Amino acid sequence: MNLVSELGMKNGQVFWCVRIAISGKESTPGGVMEIAELLGKEETLRRLDYSISLLK
Repeated sequence: MNLVSELGMKNGQVFWCVRIAISGKESTPGGVMEIAELLGKEETLRRLDYSISLLK
């Protein structure tokens, strides 16, 4: 949430990218926080790392 404020962006602008990174979908029934909670910290971080590696 701090990053959203620091970037001067809206939550949706940042969380949309995170949602795709951790779920592989552009839209989901739940929000990013709910998905991350269901996946757990380790799996969420693993998926974020994987998504970042695809961008390199």
